[in-house]
Amino acid sequence: MSKRAVGVAFCTLATVLYISRYFYTVLFYQGVTRSDGFYERWLNFLGEGPLFWATICVGVGILYLIWAEFEDIINNLALKLSNKTKITLIKFWNDLRK
Repeated sequence: MSKRAVGVAFCTLATVLYISRYFYTVLFYQGVTRSDGFYERWLNFLGEGPLFWATICVGVGILYLIWAEFEDIINNLALKLSNKTKITLIKFWNDLRK
């Protein structure tokens, strides 16, 4: 699976988690004839867990998307370089790793 697909999957999961909190609240709220803060109490009852995990998932998704774009830019630059430049960069990289 490509990094872009993983990034989009994490962002989609974040959306589902974010919406689930409100969906379940409305699901339980539909039979209530008066409000009296019932909606807010159900939101508090469900807690901040889905919101927390949605934030984590969207962060990971954005990082994966940035990583994919950065990798694509590096690969495109590597294709444009001459073979002599590539060999020089590889030698430089290997010297740094020693």
